[in-house]
Amino acid sequence: MVLGGPIGVYEQQEYPFLTDEIACVRRRLDARRPILGICLGAQLMAAALGARVFPGKNGKEIGWAPLQAGPDAALRRGLPRCSTLDSLSSIGMGYFDLPPNALHLASSELYVNQAFAIGISL
Repeated sequence: MVLGGPIGVYEQQEYPFLTDEIACVRRRLDARRPILGICLGAQLMAAALGARVFPGKNGKEIGWAPLQAGPDAALRRGLPRCSTLDSLSSIGMGYFDLPPNALHLASSELYVNQAFAIGISL
């Protein structure tokens, strides 16, 4: 599990350790080992998979807010069969495009890419 922090992956000049973090995540993904990325962790995963990571342009998303099921959520076995789910969110720094071949699992009103899965068997 790779958790969050008050920085963005795009800030590698100010935080050079992020380069090593991305490489570590990439090695785990290349080995097809499970990994869960939350907040900064999701940014690290997206970057390791070749997606663009950038500052969020819709403002901060902090507190409880509904997540909507993404277009691929119904494909993933084991996910609740609901259209929305209240989630505690703290998006203040970084945001990301979905990596190539990712399944889009959830979005919010402010940020469409909230959850994704990669390399799973359907």
